[in-house]
Amino acid sequence: MLLIKEYLDRFPAAAVIHFELLHTFLVDLADWIDEWVRLCSENGFRDGLDCMGDARQRWAKFARVWLHDKIGMLKGTLVFAHSGASQYPLSGPEQRQTQTAQILGEGQLQLLYANFDPPGDLREQGPRHDNDEALIKDISVQPTAQEIGSGEPPYVPYNFIGAPHHLEAGTPEHL
Repeated sequence: MLLIKEYLDRFPAAAVIHFELLHTFLVDLADWIDEWVRLCSENGFRDGLDCMGDARQRWAKFARVWLHDKIGMLKGTLVFAHSGASQYPLSGPEQRQTQTAQILGEGQLQLLYANFDPPGDLREQGPRHDNDEALIKDISVQPTAQEIGSGEPPYVPYNFIGAPHHLEAGTPEHL
């Protein structure tokens, strides 16, 4: 499941392009987990849990709940990305006010686009402080006095499929 999450994080378009394949896999994975738990409960499955004795069933059921939770989160991410919510292009600040009202009910992702405030010189009001840069390589690791005293929230890129980012998608810098 970690591999699927990383795949979707690194290749956001995959959620749209391979939606059916990924969704089917996640549904099948949930079924396979249920079958594994059933076999563990009936002692019809031999694996490393044999040494757990009576705790085997409890552990298998706990693992099932935990894995189903992770699968549910991945399915939610996949469905959200496929729903078309990420199809809005990045807009300029002059369009944000009108777009906010139009897209407010269309998902949290649109709110991220409407309120996107890029770093450094890409920001309409200019850099937040003397260490606010568009490229991470230009940011000093040690915070400056101006950065510490800044009342502006720092720029932290979103880690969601389709979320706005100041760097071109698919480039090494964007990762």
